[in-house]
Amino acid sequence: MIELRLNELQADLTNGANGLTYQLEPALSADQQKLLNQQIQAIRDLIGQLVHKYGLSARRLAWSQRLNALSSSLWVDLQDSRSDQMPGYGAFTTDEHPADNDQDIGQLIVLIRTIQT
Repeated sequence: MIELRLNELQADLTNGANGLTYQLEPALSADQQKLLNQQIQAIRDLIGQLVHKYGLSARRLAWSQRLNALSSSLWVDLQDSRSDQMPGYGAFTTDEHPADNDQDIGQLIVLIRTIQT
């Protein structure tokens, strides 16, 4: 799982990370990006050494496991986005349409469940 997180971090660093609801600001200079890539590689190198030291083999992950883990994480994030969970977070307010917000979150949850295996 550490390698998966490193892959995500490196992909964000390399490709940027922008979505419909967020934009990752490129706050790192070229030198900082280079250093971070070197640090990520050092972590990968150490993982490789530990794999050899302990005689580990690659764990085979079923795609369904990965899909279920990610969709479960999405479900948790959506549950935390319901109107009763939002007081005090950011500029978004559900005061005008709290029922709409919860209904919209519910629709997203239903769609997330459809991708689970």
